Amino acid sequence: MRHAFLLPAVLALAACAAPQPPVSLPADAAAAWTGRQARLSRITHFRLQGRVAVKNGVEAWHLDVAWSQRGPEYVIDLSGPFGAGRVRLTGRNGGPVVLETADGRFTAAEPEQLLYEHTGVRMPVSGLRHWLLGLPGPGARPAALDGRGRLARLSRGGWEVRFRAYTLVDGLDLPRLITVERDGVRVRLVVDQWRLGLG
Repeated sequence: MRHAFLLPAVLALAACAAPQPPVSLPADAAAAWTGRQARLSRITHFRLQGRVAVKNGVEAWHLDVAWSQRGPEYVIDLSGPFGAGRVRLTGRNGGPVVLETADGRFTAAEPEQLLYEHTGVRMPVSGLRHWLLGLPGPGARPAALDGRGRLARLSRGGWEVRFRAYTLVDGLDLPRLITVERDGVRVRLVVDQWRLGLG
């Protein structure tokens, strides 16, 4: 089970990373980033489906990912081969969390520790909600933006995260292709479908 769910851990951004220095951009790109942050921050409900591939040396894995966020409440499904079936994590920001696996149903106060104890996965769920939308998260800064004022790169906790492609969803550019690299591990995340709800 632990090896089967190593992949989502590679997607994780470190929860306790130090803030990055401000990004120097032309005035129009900086203004675009400010506007994007304001609009993206109003997204309180979303659903996405996607695919993840990871390569670690000679080993490679593929998983399907489905994430549903409704205000502070989330449901995350991770599924793939290995005979491990599906893992479901449900909870709310700052509240209790439930993890359902083939081995049973488990509860805890925090999602990160619960995932690690039962699957070996370290994934900062609270921070990932912002990262999926192309936001750096509270108190964090982007390492780089593109010429249109979109998040292009994050460097946190030793991970190099690159936003390589965006797609237009309800008038907003949202991440479609993201890669993450660290210590010989490379992850490729493709979002196949977005559904948004604005607060």
